[in-house]
Amino acid sequence: TVDEREALTHLRSIVVRGGADGSADLTHACVAALRERGWAGDGELAEALDAVLGSGPTPMLLPLPVDLEEHMEGFIDDLDDPQFAGLLARAISGRGAFRRFKDTLAERPDLMTRWCDWVTGSSGTKRT
Repeated sequence: TVDEREALTHLRSIVVRGGADGSADLTHACVAALRERGWAGDGELAEALDAVLGSGPTPMLLPLPVDLEEHMEGFIDDLDDPQFAGLLARAISGRGAFRRFKDTLAERPDLMTRWCDWVTGSSGTKRT
């Protein structure tokens, strides 16, 4: 989910920058506790934390759609907010379109979540 990805990104920034004393030790302890507890999803989270620490394999990323531009355009067409849709439409023109799309979309966390669901097909609103 988006919240899990945000938490892992935040944790990675703390561990990589060394921003919190003992953060790597705490993360290792969390990994051990997750493996011991063994609840559904604990193994995947432990693997992701190991990857953040650099002591495990990097988790597989979701494959990007072949035609990302088409998916961005479809998502924009599906929005109910014409003003924001216009901002996104301008963002996807030219080189660096996805970065600008993502940066613009970040202004609206509700739509960022919707985009993640839409592009993975989990929201049911994705156009085929």
